[in-house]
Amino acid sequence: MRAALAGLFLVLAGCGDRAAGARPVRIAAASSLAHFLEQVKPGWEGAHPGEILEVSPGASSTLARQLFEGAEADVFLSADRDSLDRAGERVRRETRRILYANRLAAVGVDAPSLATLATLRVAICGPEVPSGKAWRAYLASRGVAGADRWVQAENVRAALALFESEAVDVALVFSTEATACRRPHAAWVPPDAPPAPVWGAAVSDSPAARAFLDYLESPPVREAARRTGLSDPPP
Repeated sequence: MRAALAGLFLVLAGCGDRAAGARPVRIAAASSLAHFLEQVKPGWEGAHPGEILEVSPGASSTLARQLFEGAEADVFLSADRDSLDRAGERVRRETRRILYANRLAAVGVDAPSLATLATLRVAICGPEVPSGKAWRAYLASRGVAGADRWVQAENVRAALALFESEAVDVALVFSTEATACRRPHAAWVPPDAPPAPVWGAAVSDSPAARAFLDYLESPPVREAARRTGLSDPPP
């Protein structure tokens, strides 16, 4: 199982960029953070010669299960607290922290009447995925039903890909996907939806794990985070 799961880790740069003997810092990261981590990678590797950043993106709930079952990582970046909890003792509790906040975003519409979503082709993540869970809770609080009849996506990147390929009219995701979307689009961020805290924690006891978490809170990285749709953590 560990060998199979280790194969999930993807180097964000090409294989030719890997220096001989470079030590990877392995990040299991919510799909909603993939674009942000692409921006972070050059600065981290420039400041830490001999280290490369490897990222395994996926739904936080899926990554938590894989870590619990023995997948190797140095850091887990989750789109919700529940997924950190599901990773159990694999996550070092003393290192847990809220790094940023994300927001719900409907890509493909501009300030919609929520009732009109029933007339559109909509992609939403599954109920265990943080964005899918948050969107379902928000829609239910507004009396909008029928989310289970929409296209179910494995994670926010998959939902966004459905929108970019024009397979759906709307993708219910996070602000980070609205920023990363390559198809011309409108986007609506529900002003009354609570922010979604982005959590981070060390998995391994390597010094690089804690150093990377600290790096994510540095001023230059916070600026990059804002450009990708993230905001400072809620008070």
